[in-house]
Amino acid sequence: MSNKDHSDNVAKMKSMINDTIDNIKTSEEALKATTGEQQEAIKKKNENRREAIEAWREAIREELS
Repeated sequence: MSNKDHSDNVAKMKSMINDTIDNIKTSEEALKATTGEQQEAIKKKNENRREAIEAWREAIREELS
């Protein structure tokens, strides 16, 4: 794979990380207006988002090594 392919992958993953962080922030604001099952669903989704961010960060490290 060429260096351009690697840098494109890294750029895409960084963009996905930033978008996901924005989604977490937005949903945490929404938590204030929800209760019960909705709140639990948002918390679970944010947990999954954080796991995805960590996976993308690891993939970036691998791409750059």
